[in-house]
Amino acid sequence: MRTLHVGLRVSDRARSVAYYTSLGYQVVGEVPDTPIGHLTMLKLPREPFVSLELVHDPSRGEVEPGGFNHLVIAVDDVRAAVGHCADGGIETEAPTSPDGSSTFWTAMLTDPDGYRIELVQWPPGHPEGMTAGDLGGPDDAPKEGRARDVVAEMFRRQQAGDDTVLDDLVAADFVNHAAGPQGREGLRDILRAIDVDLGPVSLEQHHLVGEGDLVAQHLTLHGTHRASTMPLLSGTEASGTRVTWTFIHLWRVADGMIVEHWACRDDMGLLVQARETSGDRQSPS
Repeated sequence: MRTLHVGLRVSDRARSVAYYTSLGYQVVGEVPDTPIGHLTMLKLPREPFVSLELVHDPSRGEVEPGGFNHLVIAVDDVRAAVGHCADGGIETEAPTSPDGSSTFWTAMLTDPDGYRIELVQWPPGHPEGMTAGDLGGPDDAPKEGRARDVVAEMFRRQQAGDDTVLDDLVAADFVNHAAGPQGREGLRDILRAIDVDLGPVSLEQHHLVGEGDLVAQHLTLHGTHRASTMPLLSGTEASGTRVTWTFIHLWRVADGMIVEHWACRDDMGLLVQARETSGDRQSPS
């Protein structure tokens, strides 16, 4: 069994659809004539199924939220969500942290019919939904889900250009089995060197799979060969060639932090691309 969706009565269907789509919902479809009124089905971008149903029936009189208390929506970044709402003309209350931390945030808003909505930004490593661990009991969320969420959060924040992500999600004594530089600062130096040599880079994530405290991440890096400061490219003249670099990371997560790393990379593929100049391919040997 599972909860399917929440149904809300609305007084102005078009107004409510505009409000919830501005908030980030997507219209999946409509059922115009039902015994309870005109139904509009919506979902959030990362949800596979309908999660919200707007019910419009003017014959039933004025809409009163009644015993309904509030709708809760998980977001990656509450402040960004509040800014998105403001851009769409939606007023929100100032974000607050329920536990006084810098990583767990909520913000409240009210829809046109008076329904209260809570936006929730879980701390890094938290499962996608609420568990017994949030209520003072043992956390029953699968361990692989928690570990995968940490790596997913790192990828999302890296893509957003967040310079603080390593400080928040990578242990200071991080062990890197895939390269020489160790620790959080060693990983930071590696990423800087990649950006110098191939930047600005973009990352395409193909797969993200968790098992226990281990997470496998399959990526392709897209960039331009602008320099050769990293050991892999040593002695290779910068070609200005557009390159792709495919690799698989294996991360180990403990207590919400990334503590260990292995990698399998297509280094030869990158070298072959980097040594292409004026359409002529140099030997990678």
